[in-house]
Amino acid sequence: MIVKVDSLGKVDKNFNIKIEDFVSLNLRPLLTYVFFDSLSSDIPSRYKRLNPNQTESYTNKDLQNLDALETYYHVLNIVGKRMRDYPDATIKITGCNSNIGEERNNKDLSRDRAVNVRDYLRDVWGIEGTRMPIDSRNLPLKATRDDEPGGSEENRRVEITSTDWRITEPVVTIDTLRIISDYDLRFITETKSAVGIKDWKVNASFDGNELVNFKGSGNPKKELDWELNDKTPYYPRTAGNIFYSIQVTDSLGQTLESPKNRLPIEQLTIDRKRLERIQDKEFEYYSLILFDFGKHELHSEHRKVLDFIKERATEKSQIYVRGYTDAMGDDDVNKRLSERRAKSVADRLKLKNAIVEGIGEDMLLYSNDTPEGRFYCRTVQIIIETPVED
Repeated sequence: MIVKVDSLGKVDKNFNIKIEDFVSLNLRPLLTYVFFDSLSSDIPSRYKRLNPNQTESYTNKDLQNLDALETYYHVLNIVGKRMRDYPDATIKITGCNSNIGEERNNKDLSRDRAVNVRDYLRDVWGIEGTRMPIDSRNLPLKATRDDEPGGSEENRRVEITSTDWRITEPVVTIDTLRIISDYDLRFITETKSAVGIKDWKVNASFDGNELVNFKGSGNPKKELDWELNDKTPYYPRTAGNIFYSIQVTDSLGQTLESPKNRLPIEQLTIDRKRLERIQDKEFEYYSLILFDFGKHELHSEHRKVLDFIKERATEKSQIYVRGYTDAMGDDDVNKRLSERRAKSVADRLKLKNAIVEGIGEDMLLYSNDTPEGRFYCRTVQIIIETPVED
């Protein structure tokens, strides 16, 4: 049996798991850098590329329900689409290198990197080369220190710049946000064996994916606690059933498994909430254009986004401003840096009901194994929760 346990320890045997859909406006920054492997000018395979025919049907809808880093891997196509949509716009493509080891003073490599980016935009998206002048240099103008781990990796890049905001502005989509509440669950086990239990296993799964697996030797504990939330691997995202069972093996090697029990999952869709007039709210997620390494000052790009956000909040909105960093450098320094980033944003917003906090590197938004993952961690997120009026 599974029961739900509340914060006071009260047990509820009759409950369902609920998943709720919300309308979400999602604004995420576009990092217009393409990073390269050491001594290579080939565009890495993690960047999404199309053929000319596919560009005809490529729209902003292809970016719906993607997070900031997943969106970033479309950067070449986003820039290509915008350059096609705005034929008066131009960009500059600057190739860089790490300027250490075999890449030192290798401006030919920098140029080859820029040429490959230009050629993709020209050959696939049909953008005239005259609208995309290329340049080459050693280190980027705003280089990451190469004495930091991963610093040289961040400097091996092509930078796409434009004086036209329409080319580099953040990506905005209207998404469906699906939230599962936090549940403190408890398995209640009952086992008997005349010859003794050798080992046991308790398992729960959804749609063929294992959610939790307890196992041990001897008699199982009478109570096994389990936290189900959006951090659970393969957590349910649709209506259905969680199936769970206990399996025991006795001292003679005989294995028995209980019948599979089910825990129903209910989904509150947006249409259902509107039809049944269930109280609803909308979420808006804003991530700022990424901060330079070790910096917290706001740039003009930040201010444009913040002035837009100011107009979106109402008196009934709950607002969270959270600063983040990557894992490079000292933990305490990063904590203070994230606090300064969040405070810079909050001061600009001038919203009385905002909860402002610096997360630092305590919770990394993305893996720091890639340079783009580290860049996208150097951000401030603004979350606005607003009740939907009937």
